[in-house]
Amino acid sequence: MNVRIGTRFNDARIEARVVMTSRFEEVMGKRDIEVADCDELAEAVSLIVRMVVSQPRTPPQAKSPTLHSTPPTQEVADDAAAKASSIGLVASAGLTTDGLPAYTLGARVQEGKLALQLELETTAPEEQSFGSGHVTIRHYSGRLSPCVAGIRFSVCAVFRAGWVDGVMDLPTDMGRSGVAASAGANVGIYLQPPGPLRLRAFVEALGALASTSLRYSDGETWSAPLVEGRIGFALEASFL
Repeated sequence: MNVRIGTRFNDARIEARVVMTSRFEEVMGKRDIEVADCDELAEAVSLIVRMVVSQPRTPPQAKSPTLHSTPPTQEVADDAAAKASSIGLVASAGLTTDGLPAYTLGARVQEGKLALQLELETTAPEEQSFGSGHVTIRHYSGRLSPCVAGIRFSVCAVFRAGWVDGVMDLPTDMGRSGVAASAGANVGIYLQPPGPLRLRAFVEALGALASTSLRYSDGETWSAPLVEGRIGFALEASFL
């Protein structure tokens, strides 16, 4: 056993700290004492050593390891959800660059961060003046959109093809129809974390692949714009 004594003088008194350690540097005892002189210090240290030596020693017990279960963080949960597979529906509503309401409804399949959407699209009727009357134009399209969808953002390539119907309000000239095709991109930001329902705000830009126009009595009343856009919200619902 090793005995270490640290002293300091406080006025006419001696303050001492006695520390006893084993040969393995294990602290066996520690005492703070205050004495008047060196003789009292020697007696006090001798008494402390005898008390420590006379005490029975029990071997220290090994501490069993403590296991802590840490709940997964939100980032880990989001990453696991983004890598999951799902099948569901997607619906959207927005406004075109002409200010017309546009709606889509379709199916969505996702495998990890890759997704594929197949949708039907229609817009509110568009009125165009022609001569003394006007023409009511309606758009019907099918959309195919391969996407890359992350936790916060999604980017889709959009391929759209369909037809345009124009009906004149005069009985002398019936309706006309034409085929329209376009392609572009849709970029969105998710407003909710991954889950069965996710709301996404998006902006879309499409360019015409073929020139389409409706003609009445050798007069053109409507033609497809070369570039068109749409902004809105999409709701994704996953079932499997």
